[in-house]
Amino acid sequence: MHHASRRILARGIVATAVVLSVVGCASQPHVEPLQIPTVPAQAFSGTLSSSEAVTPPPTPDVPSPGEPGFDPDDPEAWIAAIEERWPNVDVVVCDAVEFAEECVPWTAEEVQLLYETLEEHILSAYLDGPIRFVRDEREPWHGQMIPHRTDGQPTSEIRVDDSAWHTPPGMGLLDTLDPLFRRSAHFQGVLAHELAHAAVWFHPELLEWWIEAQDASGHDLERGGWRLGLWYNWRVYEECEDDPALYEELVEGELFAMTIAALMYDPWLNQGRR
Repeated sequence: MHHASRRILARGIVATAVVLSVVGCASQPHVEPLQIPTVPAQAFSGTLSSSEAVTPPPTPDVPSPGEPGFDPDDPEAWIAAIEERWPNVDVVVCDAVEFAEECVPWTAEEVQLLYETLEEHILSAYLDGPIRFVRDEREPWHGQMIPHRTDGQPTSEIRVDDSAWHTPPGMGLLDTLDPLFRRSAHFQGVLAHELAHAAVWFHPELLEWWIEAQDASGHDLERGGWRLGLWYNWRVYEECEDDPALYEELVEGELFAMTIAALMYDPWLNQGRR
């Protein structure tokens, strides 16, 4: 069931990308996060007593957005809400207590956008490994997913730069002037892009299914296409061209992440916000 659902997801994304490449902004697809059916929770043994059955669940100590006591203008309130809702996610505050190399503090707007991106990410079911977010000012990367392994298990660190505010998700011809404007859709597009890389790091089969689905459709996305990736700096992978298998993996990984981000937030290719 799970494998079939994931194959359908990958093929659906490719099919949507193919439609976009053919009919452009006349198409308005809508892609929902993958919902994987699960078996309802079962009691380990016996049945609940009447007193147990009516016991309310514990109230979390951390208020969620929109609840009493939540301050939307406080970055740390958003960070606490993120870490409460997604226990595998760590957002570095960047203060005297919690910091990382070259980090800078998040603004309330930025961590709100991070919360929303995690909430609506197409690949949310695959973002199940440890993810650490760091806000930094490290040019030339708009965003960067740094893969790690801890005790043999894949972990991810995602760094986001100021320039993410000016980086359109699709980086296509229609985005030529977009870097002149500071937009939340740009910032979220970078987050969505790097989260797609994290999903592939946790689940390499995603990229395999992506390539298979393109082959099955008969339409392979090419790097530097006018709708996706025209302005992406593909030169960063030139040193890998002597290893065709590695080069294909890197290029396809970028196309996959770019497609995910564009489907979610690119206003030319989808219903994204400008």
